Amino acid sequence: MKKYGITIVAMIFALSTVMMAQQPQRPNQKARQGERKEMRQENKEKLTPQKRAGYMAVDLELTDAQRKKLEVFFEKQDKQREEHRAEMAKLREEQLKKAEDMRKANQAELEKILGPEKFAQHKAQVADRQAKIAERKGNNAKHRAGMMQKRNQK
Repeated sequence: MKKYGITIVAMIFALSTVMMAQQPQRPNQKARQGERKEMRQENKEKLTPQKRAGYMAVDLELTDAQRKKLEVFFEKQDKQREEHRAEMAKLREEQLKKAEDMRKANQAELEKILGPEKFAQHKAQVADRQAKIAERKGNNAKHRAGMMQKRNQK
């Protein structure tokens, strides 16, 4: 009898643990978490190589020579990171220019195939579709904003 009692208590404990783990989050909790993350990133100061080396020196009890080497290492690392960012920005610009050139060439070829009248008609249809998509996205955003307001009022 005692074994059954212990088994039942263990099952109730396990079930209550599972139920607590599946509690739904409060409304807007996800949104607030995102806001907090943005705030942390805005307030976060950029650590200089000297500060980073200083923190590591204290944490790891490094000698002055090791600390100086760390400072040089971190400065080199920062320089490499900035060079890489600049290179990526340049590549991005080149890719955007290449895509724009391809788009213009394709438009010109399509105009040759369709002729000026049909091409103008095609451009109008594309513009209509884009406007409808933009309107639908705008309506979705308005709908979501309205739902959020209703949820916040509860």
